[in-house]
Amino acid sequence: MGSNLLFAFTTSAQGLLWGMFALLLGQVFSDASTTKGVTFGLFGLLYIIRMGTDATNLSLGWFNPLSWVYLAFPYVKGHENWTSIILTFSLSLILLVISYFLELKRDVGAGYLPEGQGRAQGKKALFGFPGLILSLEKKMILGCLIGSFVLGLVYGSMFGQMDQFISNNKTVKEIFVGNETAASAIRGNFMVTLFSILSILVAAFGVVLLIKMVGEERRNRLEALYALPLSRAKVYFTYVLTAIFSVIVAQFLALLGIFIEQLGNENVLSFTEIMKSGMIWLVAVIFVLAILSLLMGLVPRFADVIWVYLGFLLFMTYLGKLLNLPKWLENLSIYSQIPKLPVEKMNLPTVSLILILALVLILIGYKAYERRDLIIG
Repeated sequence: MGSNLLFAFTTSAQGLLWGMFALLLGQVFSDASTTKGVTFGLFGLLYIIRMGTDATNLSLGWFNPLSWVYLAFPYVKGHENWTSIILTFSLSLILLVISYFLELKRDVGAGYLPEGQGRAQGKKALFGFPGLILSLEKKMILGCLIGSFVLGLVYGSMFGQMDQFISNNKTVKEIFVGNETAASAIRGNFMVTLFSILSILVAAFGVVLLIKMVGEERRNRLEALYALPLSRAKVYFTYVLTAIFSVIVAQFLALLGIFIEQLGNENVLSFTEIMKSGMIWLVAVIFVLAILSLLMGLVPRFADVIWVYLGFLLFMTYLGKLLNLPKWLENLSIYSQIPKLPVEKMNLPTVSLILILALVLILIGYKAYERRDLIIG
Protein backbone atom coordinates (compact mmCIF):
# COMPACT_ATOMS: atom_id res chain seq x y z
CA MET A 1 0.00 0.00 0.00
CA GLY A 2 2.81 2.40 0.94
CA SER A 3 4.69 1.76 -2.30
CA ASN A 4 1.54 2.28 -4.37
CA LEU A 5 0.92 5.59 -2.63
CA LEU A 6 4.54 6.65 -3.12
CA PHE A 7 4.39 5.78 -6.83
CA ALA A 8 1.14 7.73 -7.24
CA PHE A 9 2.67 10.75 -5.55
CA THR A 10 5.82 10.64 -7.72
CA THR A 11 3.86 10.79 -10.97
CA SER A 12 1.26 13.32 -9.84
CA ALA A 13 3.89 15.55 -8.22
CA GLN A 14 5.89 15.69 -11.45
CA GLY A 15 2.77 16.61 -13.39
CA LEU A 16 2.09 19.44 -10.94
CA LEU A 17 5.71 20.61 -11.08
CA TRP A 18 5.77 20.92 -14.86
CA GLY A 19 2.44 22.68 -14.80
CA MET A 20 4.03 25.24 -12.47
CA PHE A 21 7.06 25.57 -14.77
CA ALA A 22 4.69 26.33 -17.66
CA LEU A 23 2.76 28.80 -15.48
CA LEU A 24 5.95 30.66 -14.57
CA LEU A 25 7.21 30.78 -18.15
CA GLY A 26 3.76 31.95 -19.22
CA GLN A 27 4.39 35.14 -17.24
CA VAL A 28 7.77 35.67 -18.88
CA PHE A 29 6.68 35.23 -22.49
CA SER A 30 3.76 36.97 -24.16
CA ASP A 31 2.45 34.09 -26.32
CA ALA A 32 1.50 30.50 -25.64
CA SER A 33 3.58 29.10 -28.50
CA THR A 34 6.87 30.40 -27.09
CA THR A 35 5.91 29.35 -23.58
CA LYS A 36 5.16 25.82 -24.76
CA GLY A 37 8.37 25.63 -26.76
CA VAL A 38 10.58 26.82 -23.90
CA THR A 39 8.84 24.49 -21.44
CA PHE A 40 9.41 21.47 -23.68
CA GLY A 41 12.96 22.67 -24.29
CA LEU A 42 13.64 22.84 -20.56
CA PHE A 43 12.11 19.40 -20.13
CA GLY A 44 14.32 18.01 -22.90
CA LEU A 45 17.44 19.62 -21.44
CA LEU A 46 16.78 18.19 -17.97
CA TYR A 47 16.02 14.81 -19.57
CA ILE A 48 19.40 14.79 -21.31
CA ILE A 49 21.14 15.83 -18.07
CA ARG A 50 19.27 13.09 -16.25
CA MET A 51 20.49 10.48 -18.72
CA GLY A 52 24.04 11.63 -18.08
CA THR A 53 23.76 11.52 -14.29
CA ASP A 54 22.04 8.12 -14.43
CA ALA A 55 25.02 6.73 -16.30
CA THR A 56 27.74 8.37 -14.21
CA ASN A 57 26.64 9.34 -10.70
CA LEU A 58 23.09 8.69 -9.53
CA SER A 59 23.42 11.01 -6.53
CA LEU A 60 23.84 14.00 -8.87
CA GLY A 61 20.19 13.46 -9.82
CA TRP A 62 19.17 15.30 -6.65
CA PHE A 63 20.14 18.53 -8.42
CA ASN A 64 17.74 17.73 -11.29
CA PRO A 65 13.97 18.00 -10.58
CA LEU A 66 13.25 15.50 -13.36
CA SER A 67 15.30 12.85 -11.55
CA TRP A 68 13.25 13.12 -8.36
CA VAL A 69 10.55 10.94 -9.90
CA TYR A 70 12.67 7.79 -9.58
CA LEU A 71 14.83 8.78 -6.60
CA ALA A 72 11.79 8.03 -4.45
CA PHE A 73 12.50 4.35 -5.25
CA PRO A 74 8.89 3.09 -5.07
CA TYR A 75 8.57 -0.71 -4.79
CA VAL A 76 12.24 -0.98 -3.66
CA LYS A 77 11.94 -2.46 -0.18
CA GLY A 78 13.86 -0.56 2.45
CA HIS A 79 14.76 2.26 0.02
CA GLU A 80 11.44 4.13 -0.32
CA ASN A 81 12.21 7.83 -0.02
CA TRP A 82 9.59 10.53 0.45
CA THR A 83 12.20 13.30 0.34
CA SER A 84 11.88 13.69 -3.42
CA ILE A 85 8.09 14.10 -3.10
CA ILE A 86 8.56 16.82 -0.49
CA LEU A 87 11.10 18.56 -2.73
CA THR A 88 8.81 18.35 -5.76
CA PHE A 89 5.78 19.81 -3.98
CA SER A 90 7.95 22.47 -2.32
CA LEU A 91 9.44 23.60 -5.65
CA SER A 92 5.94 23.60 -7.18
CA LEU A 93 4.70 25.87 -4.40
CA ILE A 94 7.67 28.23 -4.86
CA LEU A 95 7.04 28.44 -8.62
CA LEU A 96 3.34 29.10 -7.98
CA VAL A 97 4.07 31.96 -5.59
CA ILE A 98 6.61 33.53 -7.95
CA SER A 99 4.15 33.22 -10.86
CA TYR A 100 1.43 34.86 -8.80
CA PHE A 101 3.51 37.96 -8.00
CA LEU A 102 4.79 38.18 -11.57
CA GLU A 103 1.22 38.03 -12.87
CA LEU A 104 0.14 40.86 -10.56
CA LYS A 105 2.72 43.26 -11.98
CA ARG A 106 2.49 42.58 -15.72
CA ASP A 107 0.04 43.92 -18.28
CA VAL A 108 -2.69 41.67 -19.59
CA GLY A 109 -1.52 39.84 -22.71
CA ALA A 110 2.09 40.96 -22.23
CA GLY A 111 5.18 39.18 -20.95
CA TYR A 112 8.27 40.37 -19.14
CA LEU A 113 10.52 39.80 -22.12
CA PRO A 114 9.95 42.46 -24.81
CA GLU A 115 8.78 41.23 -28.17
CA GLY A 116 11.28 41.67 -30.97
CA GLN A 117 10.72 44.46 -33.46
CA GLY A 118 9.63 43.22 -36.85
CA ARG A 119 11.46 44.02 -40.07
CA ALA A 120 10.50 47.19 -41.90
CA GLN A 121 10.04 45.10 -45.04
CA GLY A 122 9.12 41.45 -45.16
CA LYS A 123 11.35 38.83 -46.75
CA LYS A 124 10.43 37.61 -50.21
CA ALA A 125 9.83 34.15 -48.76
CA LEU A 126 6.92 35.51 -46.74
CA PHE A 127 4.99 36.26 -49.90
CA GLY A 128 4.43 32.51 -50.34
CA PHE A 129 2.51 30.36 -47.88
CA PRO A 130 5.27 27.71 -47.44
CA GLY A 131 7.76 30.47 -46.67
CA LEU A 132 5.37 31.97 -44.12
CA ILE A 133 4.96 28.63 -42.31
CA LEU A 134 8.72 27.98 -42.26
CA SER A 135 9.33 31.49 -40.98
CA LEU A 136 6.84 31.05 -38.15
CA GLU A 137 8.06 27.59 -37.16
CA LYS A 138 11.80 27.88 -37.89
CA LYS A 139 12.81 28.41 -34.25
CA MET A 140 10.90 25.37 -33.04
CA ILE A 141 12.09 23.24 -35.97
CA LEU A 142 15.71 24.26 -35.43
CA GLY A 143 15.46 23.64 -31.68
CA CYS A 144 13.98 20.17 -32.22
CA LEU A 145 16.61 19.26 -34.82
CA ILE A 146 19.42 20.28 -32.48
CA GLY A 147 17.70 18.44 -29.64
CA SER A 148 17.43 15.30 -31.80
CA PHE A 149 21.15 15.37 -32.56
CA VAL A 150 22.07 15.88 -28.89
CA LEU A 151 19.68 13.10 -27.89
CA GLY A 152 21.42 10.86 -30.42
CA LEU A 153 24.77 11.65 -28.82
CA VAL A 154 23.38 10.70 -25.41
CA TYR A 155 21.84 7.48 -26.72
CA GLY A 156 25.07 6.66 -28.57
CA SER A 157 26.97 6.61 -25.29
CA MET A 158 24.72 3.76 -24.15
CA PHE A 159 26.26 1.40 -26.70
CA GLY A 160 29.59 1.61 -24.89
CA GLN A 161 27.88 0.95 -21.56
CA MET A 162 26.13 -2.06 -23.05
CA ASP A 163 29.44 -3.51 -24.29
CA GLN A 164 30.94 -2.94 -20.83
CA PHE A 165 27.98 -4.68 -19.25
CA ILE A 166 28.45 -7.74 -21.45
CA SER A 167 32.22 -7.91 -20.84
CA ASN A 168 32.29 -6.98 -17.12
CA ASN A 169 29.31 -8.92 -15.80
CA LYS A 170 30.63 -12.33 -14.75
CA THR A 171 27.41 -14.25 -15.42
CA VAL A 172 26.77 -12.62 -18.77
CA LYS A 173 30.41 -13.11 -19.74
CA GLU A 174 30.25 -16.81 -18.96
CA ILE A 175 27.16 -17.13 -21.13
CA PHE A 176 28.36 -15.13 -24.11
CA VAL A 177 32.15 -15.49 -24.23
CA GLY A 178 32.96 -17.06 -27.56
CA ASN A 179 29.36 -16.74 -28.70
CA GLU A 180 29.38 -13.79 -31.06
CA THR A 181 25.90 -14.65 -32.36
CA ALA A 182 24.38 -14.31 -28.89
CA ALA A 183 26.26 -11.08 -28.20
CA SER A 184 25.12 -9.67 -31.55
CA ALA A 185 21.53 -10.63 -30.71
CA ILE A 186 21.70 -8.65 -27.47
CA ARG A 187 23.16 -5.68 -29.31
CA GLY A 188 20.55 -5.98 -32.06
CA ASN A 189 17.62 -6.08 -29.64
CA PHE A 190 19.09 -3.11 -27.81
CA MET A 191 19.18 -1.20 -31.10
CA VAL A 192 15.55 -2.10 -31.84
CA THR A 193 14.33 -0.81 -28.48
CA LEU A 194 16.48 2.31 -28.60
CA PHE A 195 15.59 3.30 -32.17
CA SER A 196 11.86 2.65 -31.70
CA ILE A 197 11.69 4.87 -28.60
CA LEU A 198 13.75 7.52 -30.37
CA SER A 199 11.34 7.49 -33.31
CA ILE A 200 8.35 7.97 -30.97
CA LEU A 201 10.00 11.14 -29.66
CA VAL A 202 10.56 12.26 -33.26
CA ALA A 203 6.90 11.46 -34.02
CA ALA A 204 5.86 13.74 -31.14
CA PHE A 205 7.89 16.52 -32.78
CA GLY A 206 6.09 15.91 -36.09
CA VAL A 207 2.69 15.92 -34.38
CA VAL A 208 3.44 19.29 -32.75
CA LEU A 209 4.29 20.73 -36.17
CA LEU A 210 1.33 19.26 -38.03
CA ILE A 211 -1.33 19.96 -35.43
CA LYS A 212 -0.41 23.65 -35.68
CA MET A 213 -2.76 23.81 -38.66
CA VAL A 214 -5.75 23.13 -36.42
CA GLY A 215 -4.41 25.56 -33.81
CA GLU A 216 -4.15 28.36 -36.37
CA GLU A 217 -7.61 27.50 -37.63
CA ARG A 218 -9.10 27.74 -34.12
CA ARG A 219 -7.57 31.21 -33.76
CA ASN A 220 -9.28 32.29 -37.00
CA ARG A 221 -5.94 33.05 -38.66
CA LEU A 222 -6.46 30.79 -41.65
CA GLU A 223 -9.78 32.47 -42.37
CA ALA A 224 -7.96 35.73 -43.08
CA LEU A 225 -5.50 33.94 -45.37
CA TYR A 226 -8.31 32.31 -47.31
CA ALA A 227 -9.49 35.78 -48.26
CA LEU A 228 -6.45 35.72 -50.56
CA PRO A 229 -6.12 33.51 -53.65
CA LEU A 230 -4.91 30.58 -51.54
CA SER A 231 -6.10 27.03 -52.08
CA ARG A 232 -6.85 24.59 -49.29
CA ALA A 233 -4.60 22.07 -51.01
CA LYS A 234 -1.64 24.40 -50.58
CA VAL A 235 -2.37 24.96 -46.88
CA TYR A 236 -2.98 21.29 -46.10
CA PHE A 237 -0.04 19.83 -47.98
CA THR A 238 2.34 22.57 -46.79
CA TYR A 239 1.70 21.55 -43.20
CA VAL A 240 1.82 17.83 -43.97
CA LEU A 241 5.01 17.94 -46.06
CA THR A 242 6.73 20.29 -43.59
CA ALA A 243 6.04 17.82 -40.78
CA ILE A 244 7.16 14.78 -42.80
CA PHE A 245 10.35 16.43 -44.06
CA SER A 246 11.18 17.68 -40.55
CA VAL A 247 10.82 14.24 -38.92
CA ILE A 248 13.02 12.68 -41.62
CA VAL A 249 15.78 15.19 -40.92
CA ALA A 250 15.30 14.85 -37.14
CA GLN A 251 15.58 11.06 -37.26
CA PHE A 252 18.66 11.28 -39.47
CA LEU A 253 20.38 13.74 -37.12
CA ALA A 254 19.56 11.60 -34.09
CA LEU A 255 21.06 8.53 -35.78
CA LEU A 256 24.06 10.57 -36.89
CA GLY A 257 24.60 11.56 -33.26
CA ILE A 258 24.44 7.90 -32.23
CA PHE A 259 26.96 6.94 -34.90
CA ILE A 260 29.43 9.69 -33.92
CA GLU A 261 29.21 8.98 -30.18
CA GLN A 262 29.79 5.22 -30.48
CA LEU A 263 32.86 5.53 -32.71
CA GLY A 264 35.17 5.08 -29.72
CA ASN A 265 33.59 1.78 -28.67
CA GLU A 266 35.19 -1.61 -29.06
CA ASN A 267 32.43 -2.94 -31.34
CA VAL A 268 31.74 -0.02 -33.65
CA LEU A 269 28.56 -0.14 -35.71
CA SER A 270 28.84 1.04 -39.29
CA PHE A 271 27.06 4.14 -40.54
CA THR A 272 25.01 2.01 -42.94
CA GLU A 273 23.94 -0.43 -40.23
CA ILE A 274 22.75 2.34 -37.92
CA MET A 275 20.91 4.16 -40.69
CA LYS A 276 19.18 1.04 -42.00
CA SER A 277 18.09 -0.05 -38.52
CA GLY A 278 17.00 3.44 -37.46
CA MET A 279 15.46 5.03 -40.54
CA ILE A 280 13.03 2.12 -41.02
CA TRP A 281 11.05 3.45 -38.03
CA LEU A 282 10.20 6.54 -40.06
CA VAL A 283 7.59 4.38 -41.77
CA ALA A 284 5.70 4.21 -38.46
CA VAL A 285 6.26 7.93 -37.80
CA ILE A 286 4.80 8.88 -41.19
CA PHE A 287 1.82 6.60 -40.53
CA VAL A 288 1.18 8.41 -37.23
CA LEU A 289 1.25 11.75 -39.08
CA ALA A 290 -1.13 10.29 -41.65
CA ILE A 291 -3.61 9.39 -38.90
CA LEU A 292 -3.35 12.96 -37.59
CA SER A 293 -3.93 14.29 -41.13
CA LEU A 294 -7.11 12.22 -41.34
CA LEU A 295 -8.31 13.49 -37.96
CA MET A 296 -7.65 17.11 -38.96
CA GLY A 297 -9.67 16.63 -42.11
CA LEU A 298 -12.61 14.68 -40.68
CA VAL A 299 -12.88 15.65 -37.00
CA PRO A 300 -10.50 18.56 -36.36
CA ARG A 301 -11.85 19.21 -32.86
CA PHE A 302 -10.66 15.74 -31.85
CA ALA A 303 -7.23 15.97 -33.48
CA ASP A 304 -5.59 15.93 -30.03
CA VAL A 305 -6.60 12.28 -29.73
CA ILE A 306 -3.37 11.54 -31.59
CA TRP A 307 -1.52 12.16 -28.32
CA VAL A 308 -3.43 9.27 -26.77
CA TYR A 309 -2.25 7.00 -29.58
CA LEU A 310 1.34 8.20 -29.17
CA GLY A 311 1.12 7.41 -25.46
CA PHE A 312 -0.21 3.97 -26.35
CA LEU A 313 2.74 3.40 -28.72
CA LEU A 314 5.21 4.38 -26.01
CA PHE A 315 3.49 2.13 -23.48
CA MET A 316 3.49 -0.86 -25.83
CA THR A 317 7.12 -0.29 -26.77
CA TYR A 318 8.24 -0.13 -23.15
CA LEU A 319 5.94 -2.63 -21.43
CA GLY A 320 3.92 -4.47 -24.07
CA LYS A 321 5.97 -7.67 -24.09
CA LEU A 322 6.74 -7.61 -20.36
CA LEU A 323 3.04 -7.56 -19.47
CA ASN A 324 2.21 -10.32 -21.96
CA LEU A 325 -0.73 -8.35 -23.34
CA PRO A 326 -3.15 -9.88 -25.89
CA LYS A 327 -1.93 -10.15 -29.46
CA TRP A 328 -4.81 -8.08 -30.83
CA LEU A 329 -3.82 -5.20 -28.55
CA GLU A 330 -0.22 -5.43 -29.72
CA ASN A 331 -1.38 -5.35 -33.35
CA LEU A 332 -3.04 -1.97 -32.74
CA SER A 333 0.44 -0.50 -32.50
CA ILE A 334 1.86 0.36 -35.90
CA TYR A 335 5.29 -0.26 -34.38
CA SER A 336 4.52 -3.97 -34.11
CA GLN A 337 4.29 -4.12 -37.92
CA ILE A 338 7.69 -2.56 -38.62
CA PRO A 339 10.58 -4.99 -39.37
CA LYS A 340 12.93 -4.97 -36.38
CA LEU A 341 16.26 -4.49 -38.14
CA PRO A 342 18.87 -5.90 -37.65
CA VAL A 343 17.22 -8.67 -35.61
CA GLU A 344 14.65 -9.44 -38.31
CA LYS A 345 14.88 -9.36 -42.07
CA MET A 346 13.51 -6.52 -44.15
CA ASN A 347 9.85 -7.02 -45.07
CA LEU A 348 9.41 -4.83 -48.14
CA PRO A 349 5.75 -5.79 -48.86
CA THR A 350 4.67 -4.80 -45.32
CA VAL A 351 6.63 -1.55 -45.40
CA SER A 352 5.21 -0.68 -48.82
CA LEU A 353 1.66 -1.43 -47.66
CA ILE A 354 2.03 0.82 -44.60
CA LEU A 355 3.34 3.68 -46.74
CA ILE A 356 0.50 3.23 -49.25
CA LEU A 357 -2.05 3.25 -46.42
CA ALA A 358 -0.42 6.39 -45.02
CA LEU A 359 -0.73 8.08 -48.42
CA VAL A 360 -4.39 7.04 -48.67
CA LEU A 361 -5.13 8.46 -45.19
CA ILE A 362 -3.44 11.74 -46.10
CA LEU A 363 -5.45 12.02 -49.32
CA ILE A 364 -8.73 11.19 -47.54
CA GLY A 365 -7.85 13.79 -44.93
CA TYR A 366 -7.29 16.35 -47.66
CA LYS A 367 -10.60 15.61 -49.37
CA ALA A 368 -12.40 15.97 -46.04
CA TYR A 369 -10.55 19.20 -45.26
CA GLU A 370 -11.37 20.59 -48.70
CA ARG A 371 -15.12 20.12 -48.13
CA ARG A 372 -15.59 20.90 -44.44
CA ASP A 373 -16.18 24.31 -42.82
CA LEU A 374 -13.39 26.02 -40.95
CA ILE A 375 -13.38 25.80 -37.16
CA ILE A 376 -14.67 29.00 -35.63
CA GLY A 377 -13.18 29.69 -32.20
